[in-house]
Order: sequence, then C-alpha cells, then structure tokens
Amino acid sequence: MPKRLLATLVAVPITLAGCSASAASPSDSVNNPPAAQDAESSTPTAEQAAAEPANAIHPLGETVDTPGGSSVTAYDYRVITTPGDDREGVLEVKVCVGDPVEGYSGSSVLTEFWSIEDAEDRRFEAASSYGENDEVAPILSYESNVAWNDCIRGWIVMDTDDSTDAQTIRYFNSMAEQPGIEEIRWELP
Repeated sequence: MPKRLLATLVAVPITLAGCSASAASPSDSVNNPPAAQDAESSTPTAEQAAAEPANAIHPLGETVDTPGGSSVTAYDYRVITTPGDDREGVLEVKVCVGDPVEGYSGSSVLTEFWSIEDAEDRRFEAASSYGENDEVAPILSYESNVAWNDCIRGWIVMDTDDSTDAQTIRYFNSMAEQPGIEEIRWELP
C-alpha cells in the first residue's frame, strides 16, 4: 500500500497546548517558547494549581486550559480500516493557541506532543507515515500553522492498531516552562 510522509505540522508549539516560536528568527515559526513570558498569563493561580492535581486524568472531551490562554482537548480514539485493509489508530484532538507572544510572528500546532499509552506504560507516538482513509478527516499534518487566539481540530494518525491496549491519551509539551503543567492525560473508555 502506498504510504505518504507527514510533512506539514505546525512549527509554533503552544506554550502548553502545542505552540512555540523560534528564538533564532522572529519571522520563523515558533520552535521554542520564549524564556520569559508575562508571569500573570503563563503562571497558573494558586487556586487553579490546587484545584487540579498534576496527575489528574480527564474524561474524553474535557478541555484543559494551559498558560497564555491556550487549551487542549482529546475527543476520540479509534482504530480504522484503510482502503488497503490496514488497521491504524487515529486520535481526534483540538488545540487552541493563546495570546500572541512578543517577538514571535506566528504559531503552530505539532502532533509530536500527542501519544497513546497502554496498560504497561508503553507510549505510541504519532505515525511518521500513514495510508489513505475514508473514515476520518481532516488528518492533521506533523505541523499546522494556527493564528494566535484561534483553534484547530482534526485527527492524528497514531502508531497503534487493534493489538494496542490503549488506556490513556497523553499530551506532553516538552517545551513547557512551568513544571507540572506540561503533561495532560485523558482516560479512554
């Protein structure tokens, strides 16, 4: 079956929802979050931190707010059959990019922040290539440009199939600047 390479994911990972900006060139897409952000918009309040433990597991469909006015939501996970009779897992997500970050010209959403975890704590990342399908659309590419204060919703093809004992969806922004808010999980039914 022909495979096509994922070549277009967003380059501006949100501070916690998948956006960032390039420190080398403000006109480039964001690759790394700025070292210093407005403390008020990027630091959760004491009430927010106390209300939601860092290891909380959310139900599917619940939106989780992240610093800077950003948010992430995991809606669905399922295994689909491609026209070539291959089975592959797909994950439906929504990422909202927050307020503009000074010195950065744009934002993007990266699928690399999303994974599926099984009962034995193995993580299955977004697929680097995938076949065509007739069941879900739109498929998010590796990097998708998203305007500040806007959202993108779509499906991510995962390196999973029928044999994967999928338990949780994990969003992990390794570029987050505040410890304890870079990892978010949703429970699969």
